[in-house]
Amino acid sequence: KQVWTKHFAWSEGGKELKGLTAVGRATIEALRMNRPALVQARVMWIKLGEHPPRLS
Repeated sequence: KQVWTKHFAWSEGGKELKGLTAVGRATIEALRMNRPALVQARVMWIKLGEHPPRLS
């Protein structure tokens, strides 16, 4: 079982996803998780108080 917080973290402000491990970095790159459209969506979600998600 993989643990999200081992591989990923949110950037300061929560707009971009950071890879903490090689697996995390490769996943972000392969899935284009920081492409402009997603970053812009996160900006809107931050303004609405919906982002970043709570991880428990």
